[in-house]
Amino acid sequence: MATKKTTAKNTAKNTAKKSAPKSATKPAKKTSSPRAPKSEASKAPAVPAWHKAPDSTRAWKKLSALAKRGRSAQLRAMFAKDRTRGTKFSADALGMHLDYAKNLIDSEILDALFA
Repeated sequence: MATKKTTAKNTAKNTAKKSAPKSATKPAKKTSSPRAPKSEASKAPAVPAWHKAPDSTRAWKKLSALAKRGRSAQLRAMFAKDRTRGTKFSADALGMHLDYAKNLIDSEILDALFA
């Protein structure tokens, strides 16, 4: 008897599907995204061919050597030695004040950073 009820339910569902308009039974089409598909994006290399690892450059090696020298430096001693350090290692631009004076740098390190 349970099979007859199940059959009756299935028949009712099938009848409802047949009588419903086709547009109501079909899912809406997905609109295409303005972004490129993942397959196209994955074709581009992650790193450009001309890219060189930063730690293999001469500038990096020079900064590494200067950093080792600067580890033993004391900030109070740097300010005591150079009274103009506060103005020498700061800059004002576009409404911002950049203050390098409170970092363990000197003129040689700053020049190497901006080289």
